[in-house]
Amino acid sequence: MSDEHKNVDAETIKRCCTKFYENDLVAMLLGENFHPGGEKLTLHLGEKLGLNEQSLVLDVACGAGASAVTLAKRFDCRVVVGIDLSEKNLAKAKEKAFSAGLSQQLTFMRSDAETIKFDDETFDAVICECALCTFPDIKTAVSEMYRVLKKGGNVGITDVTIANEIPQSFKAIIFHAACISGALSAEGYQKILREGGFDDIHDEDHGYAIQELIENVDKLLYGWEIIRKFCDCDLERSFGITPEMAKSLLHRFEELKKGTIGYGLFTGIKGVKRG
Repeated sequence: MSDEHKNVDAETIKRCCTKFYENDLVAMLLGENFHPGGEKLTLHLGEKLGLNEQSLVLDVACGAGASAVTLAKRFDCRVVVGIDLSEKNLAKAKEKAFSAGLSQQLTFMRSDAETIKFDDETFDAVICECALCTFPDIKTAVSEMYRVLKKGGNVGITDVTIANEIPQSFKAIIFHAACISGALSAEGYQKILREGGFDDIHDEDHGYAIQELIENVDKLLYGWEIIRKFCDCDLERSFGITPEMAKSLLHRFEELKKGTIGYGLFTGIKGVKRG
């Protein structure tokens, strides 16, 4: 968690991020699949993890289920379980699974990424797309992913990377929810996975995909006044930004785009020699 967020308790961050991502107006502005790289990158991640018809997969912070449905459909996984804190998005995910005819292969349930509700060594693979950097306790979340993986299982992360220190004005909680202020460097993600017990860690640069996130943040700042009026959450109080600040940040965001923000894919293996 960034220094800016140390005075905000973890439950408040989780609650605000959950309300942010399940809000219909935010979904309209940003799109329900808020994963840079979209389906193409999700499929590439599945290939990197070697998913197949025998795979038991956990999708951490699955949102409305886009990645889980994509993986179940393409790789015919035995079971893909999606966990999220938003009951509203979980309901949407179940609807998607039913519409795709995949209800037998897909399960969605409410669970915190930092206290995953499964036994040790349950899954063959764990994925987390554009969400790890939003968790208040990233180390604990990675530790939980490691715990629920079978020995020899694979973890796959896609997330925003930050090359340089971001301006203080971009450390408000709204930018935490937007996967910016909590993002790590590529080396930072590798270190977190290594410290979490993972071996054979690899990373790929998918900076091309970040343009989607940049466009979404632009939309967010442009539409802030609309969101403020119609969201059922006091976004100014919860996320620490006013409409006036949004207008100012929109101009400064141009500076942040220049080589600071990237997007990476990170994989690791739960080594058979470790616990």
